[in-house]
Amino acid sequence: MNAMGHFGESVAAGLLISSQNYIILEKNFKSPYGEVDIVGADLRMDSLVFFEVKTWMVYSPYELERVISSTKKKKIAQTAEFYLLSHAVEKYTDIRFDVVYIQPNPFRFLHMEGAFVDGSSSTKY
Repeated sequence: MNAMGHFGESVAAGLLISSQNYIILEKNFKSPYGEVDIVGADLRMDSLVFFEVKTWMVYSPYELERVISSTKKKKIAQTAEFYLLSHAVEKYTDIRFDVVYIQPNPFRFLHMEGAFVDGSSSTKY
């Protein structure tokens, strides 16, 4: 991963924690299928959340709709399933896939809760 990617993931984790709505369980969780940038818990809803973080210098709403391919979504979903099978997660009542976009300069932070449902091509954005 490049320096901008590391920056974005660190900023995203910090902002999620500072909101007091999330705790970070793991960063860069790897499975045979791929990687999830951040695994966290949404304390408001007892949800286990798998975050994909995207860091770009400039982005537009048009680009946000196309940034995560259906193949990438499937890999994230498979990695999430691997996580569920390898960790004690019984206390969580829901599972969610969120996307966080970071733009460093000028700074922008966009958190899209439930950005996609599973590994399918359907999205909420």
